[in-house]
Amino acid sequence: MLSEVSVSGFAIFLLLAAAGLRFIWKRRVFERTNAAGIERFDSYTGKIRSQSFDWILKFGSLLAFAAGVIILSFVHVDTWGWVVIAPILAFILYLLIGT
Repeated sequence: MLSEVSVSGFAIFLLLAAAGLRFIWKRRVFERTNAAGIERFDSYTGKIRSQSFDWILKFGSLLAFAAGVIILSFVHVDTWGWVVIAPILAFILYLLIGT
């Protein structure tokens, strides 16, 4: 079985990866923006390609952040993790009963 320290380390790595992906995504958007705050593209294909890659970065960042927070909350459920887990379980219960 994995130790608590190694699982927490992996969760922290996921949180850092999420921060890195978000930084890369925001930097890409900033580099495309002109002084008026409007994004400029060479062509429509370039715009679609660029925004698709930005969406992948955004989704990857969100997924890594959510996974890191959930893993950390399950590891530390007896101290502070219940604060994170309780709304998640309430939402799952709502999905099961409410629909």
